[in-house]
Amino acid sequence: MPCTDRFDMQDAAYREAVLPKAVTAAWQSRRA
Repeated sequence: MPCTDRFDMQDAAYREAVLPKAVTAAWQSRRA
């Protein structure tokens, strides 16, 4: 999994281009 800290350090325009705010998802572990 990519480092979220590095992603968070990028400017807002970059973050929006890579992962638009309109995209929503819930994390689900594959472990049961």
